[in-house]
Amino acid sequence: MFKQIISEIRTIILAIFIAFIVWMAAVIQENPITTGMYSSKIPVQITPPVEKLIILEEKKLPSSVHVELRAPQSTWQNLSINQFEGFIDLSEYQVGLHNVPVNINILHEKFVEVRSVPSQVNVELVPLQTKVLSVTVELKGDIPIGFVSRSPTTDPISATVKGPTKIVDLVEHVVAEIYIANQKETIEKNISLIPLNVNREKVKGVMIEPTESFVHVPIEQRFGYKEFAVKAIITGTNQLPNGYWISGITVEPATIMLIGGPNVLKNVTGFIETVEIDVSNATEDVVKRTHLNLPPGSSLVQSETEDEHSQSVLVTVNITALSGGMTVKSDITVQGMSDDITWSVAPEQVEVILSGSLPSLQNLAEDDVTVLLNIFDLPVGTHHVAPEIITPPGLEVASIIPDMIEVTITEVDANAYPTIMIPLDITDTIIITDVIQPPTLNTSTNVISDR
Repeated sequence: MFKQIISEIRTIILAIFIAFIVWMAAVIQENPITTGMYSSKIPVQITPPVEKLIILEEKKLPSSVHVELRAPQSTWQNLSINQFEGFIDLSEYQVGLHNVPVNINILHEKFVEVRSVPSQVNVELVPLQTKVLSVTVELKGDIPIGFVSRSPTTDPISATVKGPTKIVDLVEHVVAEIYIANQKETIEKNISLIPLNVNREKVKGVMIEPTESFVHVPIEQRFGYKEFAVKAIITGTNQLPNGYWISGITVEPATIMLIGGPNVLKNVTGFIETVEIDVSNATEDVVKRTHLNLPPGSSLVQSETEDEHSQSVLVTVNITALSGGMTVKSDITVQGMSDDITWSVAPEQVEVILSGSLPSLQNLAEDDVTVLLNIFDLPVGTHHVAPEIITPPGLEVASIIPDMIEVTITEVDANAYPTIMIPLDITDTIIITDVIQPPTLNTSTNVISDR
């Protein structure tokens, strides 16, 4: 009886085992386990070593790795890169060369096996060395003639170099390079700091804190020098052949530098005129190098590398077959004014050469062309600003004469606003401020020349 019970139990267990095997085979056949490489690389985060150690050649460590997976087929279909976390933990390692595993965490339950490729990386840890050096500003390029750069300043004035001892010892300078070529105004900007060795060569493998320094380079105009816009004087515009018009006028250079006594330069308007250029009967572009009408007591400034052409300017007058063109004169409208400044412009009127359809030109009204000059945020002093031209639809601006306007901005004298005290009684006083508005120097009136 007992033997029969044991035999039946064995039979039941065997049947259950066989059923389990059959079930597993069916499951595997329906959802087989496969091995392969995941299609995307997994980002790797590096846990840094203890505070006084640093990784030598850290850039050689992988920022991402491939992952080999062994998982059911249904799991592969639902994978995303956000389900993986890769990391290299260096927090427990000391000075020396180490073979460190690349660990992969999986935020998914149905994985059989996962392995990173590579599975390990070589890491060398060395003592951290620091060195504090002053920030040096290196000016690159030549400043324009008539201007001078003063001693630059930095904020902060020093920076800390960090890295392996043998590399940090090579660093002798921390430099901020800034280019001043063609700069005519003070430069203020953040500049990246560069570690250099004794031979002024860049040193790699170190960190600089902070990575940038705010550099201030004062640039001023030399005493006795002044920059002026150049205005081309064109004659014979009314004697062009029928069907031709002036589509543009350019001057190279557009501005010139004069040297002279303070009183001489002070009395000069914001532009210098060329000798007259006659375009009568022209049917193609007129290109001519011409001299300037310089004020007595002044002369052009030129560098040692310039030739005799530097004493003249190159004027190009574009002559185009007429499709529609017109030259109008317009006063300048200044924008960006505030109550604490006064301003003046030279010249007060510009010539605007327009092109477009003949009906648009024929219907052009006197106030349809607006010349705007934006002085917003400009400091006190003299500036050369390009005007903005607003025209009706269908018309385009071919040229502006001159294309740069001199703007002089001055502060309003606070003493020009007197305060009158009028007592009312023993205890009360009303203060009345008689505000004298700064004189209006300009109006916006457009005058169209003979068409």
